[in-house]
Amino acid sequence: MKISKENYRNFYFGTAAETYIQSEFYSFGYEAYKAQPDIGYDLCVTNNSLFTFEKKSFKQYNVQIKSRFIWDKGTKIYISHTDFEMLLNDKNSILIVVFQRPRIGVDGYAFWEPRDTYNEYIIDKGLELSWSEHLLTTGEIKNATDAEHSLFILGYDKEYFWINNSQLKRLNSDGFIFEDDFENERVYLNVEKNLIKECSSDSSENIEYTLMQLCNKDGTKYILSNVLFSLKYLVSEDGLNQPFFNEGKMFTEDFDY
Repeated sequence: MKISKENYRNFYFGTAAETYIQSEFYSFGYEAYKAQPDIGYDLCVTNNSLFTFEKKSFKQYNVQIKSRFIWDKGTKIYISHTDFEMLLNDKNSILIVVFQRPRIGVDGYAFWEPRDTYNEYIIDKGLELSWSEHLLTTGEIKNATDAEHSLFILGYDKEYFWINNSQLKRLNSDGFIFEDDFENERVYLNVEKNLIKECSSDSSENIEYTLMQLCNKDGTKYILSNVLFSLKYLVSEDGLNQPFFNEGKMFTEDFDY
């Protein structure tokens, strides 16, 4: 699809996610090339140098990257039927989902009425930040263009998880793949986000962290393990040989979150 004035920011937003994942692969000593021409994958990944110099077993991954905004309640990951069949039938396929959440700043000049005191200035900043966070968390902003038109953005925080071929097959067989009612040419994964709070061992301060969970048609929820948020466990031979990763068993079931 050719870019236009209306959609070019979303293309650049997606490219930012691709280059981020590309750099992650390089940091672990893997080669990650942009697929040219377009064969349905975003990156072709190999470990030729590790194979040559470190005598590691040769690996090759065909990577498709999906980038989404992540809200307080979660999001949906859409995949076309064509791409879904490609991922299911390719033993070297990897699906990587990148969540990008805007870091909201506050423009001190956003209010028209001038403020004479520092306290009033701080109040204005707090009001503006609260309104920005409200827009972000209600889902009224659905893409990069909406966000940058409505928010003062300092940058984007990124999280991701990966799903290999056997894991995707398991999701499909266990009813975690939904048909899109509005566009019959695609399917989606339903991702929910949970913010968990715990007290640290050495103080009463709350520690906040995020868990991602996938939901199936029957209401079962699979909690994504924290280790899946790092490509280290994809590229590491030790990680892939752990029983936890055999036969796509990357999930733990939990109904309490």
